[in-house]
Amino acid sequence: MACNPTAIITGASRGLGAEIARALAAENFDLVLIAREQTGLENLAAELCESFSINAQILVLDLNQCEQISVAMKSLLATLTNVDLLVNNAGIGFYKPLDEHSDQELMALVNINLLAPMILTREVVSKMKSQSAGHIVNIGSDLAQRPLANMAPYVASKYGIQGFTESLVREVKTHGIRLTQINTGMMATDFHSEPVELNDAALDPKQVAQLVVTVCQTPRNQIIDQITLHPIGQDY
Repeated sequence: MACNPTAIITGASRGLGAEIARALAAENFDLVLIAREQTGLENLAAELCESFSINAQILVLDLNQCEQISVAMKSLLATLTNVDLLVNNAGIGFYKPLDEHSDQELMALVNINLLAPMILTREVVSKMKSQSAGHIVNIGSDLAQRPLANMAPYVASKYGIQGFTESLVREVKTHGIRLTQINTGMMATDFHSEPVELNDAALDPKQVAQLVVTVCQTPRNQIIDQITLHPIGQDY
């Protein structure tokens, strides 16, 4: 009996990450859900296991504490038969002038948005190389292509992850590993300081999650290296 494919998702306790988990569970992926919020992860894992014929486990991990990521991932990967998909979704951002960012905020932006995905990917790539297959999806931002004022550190981190994706895909594709960067615009989640309502100026996270599924279902001899998706009503 064939085993389900396995996906690891960061920032999975709410927002886009939770919707990606639901969309992949509907496609019979077993899941590893990563976030800081244990209760949110436990509730989502229980929901998915009840609704779908899958296994869902949680890993409570603060991606701002980069020194903890490698140890946690090595322990996790030792328990998994296969890893078919990594979705680097977790992210933070601040909308304010550069000189109003504290050192702690700057370090958190770089740690969570750039260093953590690099460390997670490094650990998973070794596993995927041994399988000669795998897919890594990095959730970026359209601000890496058309930056806004008052978001310079956030934009820099998203430029970084885009460059990381573009370089790494050339490094690992000979091992059967694919990478895709999905750059999104404004989305109806609680990522922003004030809630964003679903309308023509905000993407539906369910639709973005379905795009992740679509990307992963392309034939293995094809790579969708980058997609930019923003709402029709977005005015920047």
